[in-house]
Amino acid sequence: MTTQRPDCSPAEQLFDEVCTHARQAAVLASVESLLGWDERTNMPPRAAAYRADQAAALAAAVHRRRCDPAYGERLATLAAGPLAKEGSPQTQATIRLLAKDFDKHARVPARLVEALARICVESQQAWAAARARSSWKTLEPWLQQVFDLKREVAACQMPGADLYDALLDDYEPGGRWRPIAARFDLLRAEIVPLVQACVGSTRRPDESLVHCPYPVADQQRFVREVAACIGFDFQRGRLDTTDHPFCSGMGPNDCRITTRWDEHSLPTALYGVLHETGHGLYEQGLPTDWYGLPPGEAASLGIHESQSRLWENLVGRAPAFWEWCFPIARKVFPQQLGNATAAKMQQALMGVRPSLIRVEAELPGQFVTQV
Repeated sequence: MTTQRPDCSPAEQLFDEVCTHARQAAVLASVESLLGWDERTNMPPRAAAYRADQAAALAAAVHRRRCDPAYGERLATLAAGPLAKEGSPQTQATIRLLAKDFDKHARVPARLVEALARICVESQQAWAAARARSSWKTLEPWLQQVFDLKREVAACQMPGADLYDALLDDYEPGGRWRPIAARFDLLRAEIVPLVQACVGSTRRPDESLVHCPYPVADQQRFVREVAACIGFDFQRGRLDTTDHPFCSGMGPNDCRITTRWDEHSLPTALYGVLHETGHGLYEQGLPTDWYGLPPGEAASLGIHESQSRLWENLVGRAPAFWEWCFPIARKVFPQQLGNATAAKMQQALMGVRPSLIRVEAELPGQFVTQV
C-alpha cells in the first residue's frame, strides 16, 4: 500500500502517495496514544506538566501532517478522479473518508488543537486527584475548560451546525443527536421501570460469594487467563492497572487494555477486563494491511462499544459462560470457591443496583432473574 506498485496508473500512484502520507500521520498519532496510555498507567504525578507540553507539541505535529495543503490537493484530485467511483470498495471509502477528515481538520486552528491536548492532560490529573477526595468542585473548572475548547472545535468543524452533532460525527459518523435521543427515550421508558422493579424486589441474589477477599495477584492471573482464552492475543497486547479501565490501540500489533482491582470484589476487575477485552478483540481483528487508513480503523464508537458490551454482559453473565469459566475460577480461588457451583457463581453476579459510577452500574435485561 505504501510502496510504488509496478505498472500502476497515475491515479493509482497518486492514491499510494496519499496513503503513505496518511499512514505517516497515523504513526505520529500512535505516539500520542502511547503517551496517553503511559499517563494513565505509569507516569509519575510530578511529570504531568511536562507531559502536557509533550502532548501539545505532538498534537500540533499530527495536525500539521493532517492539514498539509499539498496533501489536501492530492485528495481533491483523487476525489474528482476515476478511483473515487470505480476503485475497489476499500479504495473508494479511503478517498471519501480521508477527504472528509482533511476538511474537518483543516478548519480547526492549530492553537485550539494544542490547547485542547494540553488541557486534557491537566484535567486528567485533576480528575484523578478529585476522585481520590470525592471532590467534584475540584474537577469542575477543569472540565469547564475542556467543554469550552470542544465547543470552539465543533464550531470550526461544522460551521452553523448543532455543536453536539459536529462532535458526535467524530465518534459516530453521520450520527445526529435528535434521532439518537428519540431512541433513548424509547429505551428509557422500558428500562427505568425494569431497574426499579429489580431494585425493589425482595428476591435478591446472594452476592457474598463474589464480595469477599480475593487477592489481587490471584485476580490478575485469573482475568488474564480468561482474556487469553476468549481470544485476546498477549503477543500483540497487554493488561495493566489504572484508575478507570480503558483500551488503547496504538499500532497494528499493539493493543493495551487496563482495569482496576478491588481485593474484596471479584466482579470489579473481571467485568472490567471482559469489557476492555471486547474492545481489544475488535482492535486486534482490524485488517493490519490497512492500518492508518479508514478500512483499518473502527467503523464507529457504537460498533466498538457493542463488542465490549457483548463480552461483558451478553457473554460474561450468561449461564453457559460460567459453566465454562467456573473451573478456571475455582482453580485460581480454591478457598473462596471450593464449595460453590457454576450456577451459584452466575447468580451471585446478577445483582442490579443503581450507581453514579458508570462501570459499576450493572445493566438489567434478559439476565435479571430476581424480579
